[in-house]
Amino acid sequence: MSAVVKDKCWADLASTVSAVSGIERSSAEVKKKWSCLKSDAKSTASLTRRQMQQTGGGPGSGEVSQKTERIVGIIGDVCVEGVSGGMDTALTAACCQLQDTLGMILLIS
Repeated sequence: MSAVVKDKCWADLASTVSAVSGIERSSAEVKKKWSCLKSDAKSTASLTRRQMQQTGGGPGSGEVSQKTERIVGIIGDVCVEGVSGGMDTALTAACCQLQDTLGMILLIS
């Protein structure tokens, strides 16, 4: 996916977000928001997994919100946990990057 196509996707997303929220948002603002949402979801998912390991696989002490579950579902476990038993590749990075663009579409749908 070329940079031009990605920029167009983000601009389209910004338009959609602006239309839904009633507040004009730039593609940079929408992209930053998505980045923050992903980061928060990764941290929460990682903490929950660590807590589950401490309890022997039982539930951790905190609950994961539906929004966090949805974001982790969009970006995938590899983007949250990393590649298990192997090396990260350019393909994995490209998949995570593509999921970024598509993820925001799914999140606002």
